[in-house]
Amino acid sequence: MINPDVAQLIEIIDHRYQQVSSLTAALDFAVSVSGPDRSEWTDYTPCSGYLLFRKSYMLRVLVLVPVLHSRAMDLVSDGTVFTLLIPPKNRIIQGKNTITKFAANPLENLRPNVFMDTFLIHDIAPNQIVSVIHEKTMEENVRTKQLMQLPEYDLMVFDDLPRSPQSAPAQTAKPQRVIRFGQGDLLPIGQDIYDANGNQETQVV
Repeated sequence: MINPDVAQLIEIIDHRYQQVSSLTAALDFAVSVSGPDRSEWTDYTPCSGYLLFRKSYMLRVLVLVPVLHSRAMDLVSDGTVFTLLIPPKNRIIQGKNTITKFAANPLENLRPNVFMDTFLIHDIAPNQIVSVIHEKTMEENVRTKQLMQLPEYDLMVFDDLPRSPQSAPAQTAKPQRVIRFGQGDLLPIGQDIYDANGNQETQVV
């Protein structure tokens, strides 16, 4: 496919989303947490676990203690609220999937959506605004040693554009997410997700 238009890229995303109804996966977790100024990082011991998903938005994430393989964390969500069980600390946390108040510990700000966004790219609603960025990069062909021009496509997705005050110099929109497509087969290879303030919240590769 050469120079796809917006409708073709949306069709690719929507078609792949409709194909997924449930998923079971084995996971490896590697967590690093930074301080407020990102000058110091704390690395946690890697661990394994499992993820179970079923539409619409039913999710369970089970994280196991290294070596012992007992439950380190058990997360269940129905898409709106979640329950998090932490057996080693004998603690249960319940709340909404949307963060209303950020905790000082970044790990406590994790929500079920972060896990779902790593394996499932949501479809695009009719009321959302999209835009395509088309760029070209140069890459050397390993066999011929010749430079090739390869296209790159980023599909930017915005929420329905809110009306700015009449005194504003222009209407502004913040991206909700950016979906990146492969250069050859146009399959999605990554997604950047932004919070309500337009700051990057999640990067999926």
